Amino acid sequence: MNVKPAFIAKKRLFRKKALQTCDMAVVSFPKSGRTWVRNILSQYWSDLYEENVDYEFGLTRKTITHSVNYPRIYFTHNYFDYLQDVEVSLHELMDAKWLIHSKPAFLFRHPLDVTVSYFYHKKFREKIFGGSLEEFILSPVYGVERCCQFMLQMISLSDDIPSSFNFSYENLKVHPLKTLCNLLKYWEVDINENKLEKAVKLSAFSEMRKREVLSLKEAGNNQVFSRLRYGNDVNLEPNAMKVRKGIIAGYKDEISSECLCAIEDYPSFQILITKLFNENLL
Repeated sequence: MNVKPAFIAKKRLFRKKALQTCDMAVVSFPKSGRTWVRNILSQYWSDLYEENVDYEFGLTRKTITHSVNYPRIYFTHNYFDYLQDVEVSLHELMDAKWLIHSKPAFLFRHPLDVTVSYFYHKKFREKIFGGSLEEFILSPVYGVERCCQFMLQMISLSDDIPSSFNFSYENLKVHPLKTLCNLLKYWEVDINENKLEKAVKLSAFSEMRKREVLSLKEAGNNQVFSRLRYGNDVNLEPNAMKVRKGIIAGYKDEISSECLCAIEDYPSFQILITKLFNENLL
């Protein structure tokens, strides 16, 4: 991909505007649990404010916008899909100064679980990668090393901001209510633990998958939403679903021991895993 300076400048300007006009932001690498977080928050605010806050399985998924009650949240992968095969850092597209007033939360997940999920996304949903899982994992464009580099830049960006919040997919799985209460407390928004617990239950992966299938059937093959997210194939391969398994350390059942040994030699992988463990994110 030949990404011109003009493209980067345009995206940088858009990023600056988005971060300066939102109330808060969530930054993550693709497949780190953003869909899950969006569902929980939409369920929570729908119940708390008695408004229909449904922004995950609709056309405007990236931002909750224009409500008197619930905040505007900007969710971003920082254009990773556009910039996979070029050396553009998070800092080039997202200045820490822009994040200071948007109460940024950085969402992490184990890089191997992320990369396995990302493989299925590219192979069965976008249908742009035809190789094997191990070829994908070791790919310099898509693989685990790029994921680790991105997450290390997230940590660096978080460190540059006086007040930021780091949380993880694993935190949400093991201690969902505690993690979400801490997130909402950081954002300085209303906390109702009973409604939050209800939102977590309504956002169980079995429930989210039902809603995803229903939204696809309602959209139909001729709708823009359906084409954008699934191509023209409504008979979905299970691994093509956005809501897939929702488990911790599922990579152990999918990656060979030989491939794991190769990955463990990557310096970026070693550094990232150490940092995530030290911050209680794994």
